[in-house]
Amino acid sequence: MTVKYLIVLIVAALLVLLSNGQVHEGICENATSVNDCIQDILENFRDDLRSGVPTLDIPCLDPYNIPITHLNVDDTGFKMAAELENSSLTGLAEFVATQVKISTEVEQGFIQLEFPTLQLNGTYNLTGSLLNFIRFSGNGNYVLQLKNIVIGMEFDIKKIGNHYVIPDLKADINIKDVYIHMDNLFGVFSKIANFVLEIVSKYLVKTISPSLGHILQEYIKALINEYLQIVII
Repeated sequence: MTVKYLIVLIVAALLVLLSNGQVHEGICENATSVNDCIQDILENFRDDLRSGVPTLDIPCLDPYNIPITHLNVDDTGFKMAAELENSSLTGLAEFVATQVKISTEVEQGFIQLEFPTLQLNGTYNLTGSLLNFIRFSGNGNYVLQLKNIVIGMEFDIKKIGNHYVIPDLKADINIKDVYIHMDNLFGVFSKIANFVLEIVSKYLVKTISPSLGHILQEYIKALINEYLQIVII
């Protein structure tokens, strides 16, 4: 859901550009180009992430509270059921818009956002088995940190009738590092279990993160177009 809300904010910034440059007073006054203006708008959304935007039905995103999440894995030789409660995601408002290049003349755009650290913490309870022989369990507090996240979106933008659409979008998501700790994981073997968990999580992030953009880009494109259809240009 946080991805959806962030996309709404980015679309809102795009619409400022596409609506003949109409902006709120005090925003973009010192901008020397359209791209500077978009960057200024994105920066002004930082406070919206912390307070929410009631008119767009967007809640507070930093911190973003997640009451309960259920995770279930049933793969060959590995089973796990986990429940995360009272989780809180922080760090979304600390983004930096490192690149903004949008041109309606060539109908193309590129936006890159960087997040220094996204942290998720709360309580967990899990049970599982490995090879249908080794049983494991754990419960207590947990913390997950994703560090130096870079999200880039390259897209085409066209005006069709009185709306703009994004016919093509390519997304790239890169997570440089990860830290995870779960109290009481494997009971008395918690220290060893967390050591192994961190090694595995670093490997998984390095392996999976290059594919995340490809997995999410169709969803992101559909979501952007859904909101672009709301506003008539």
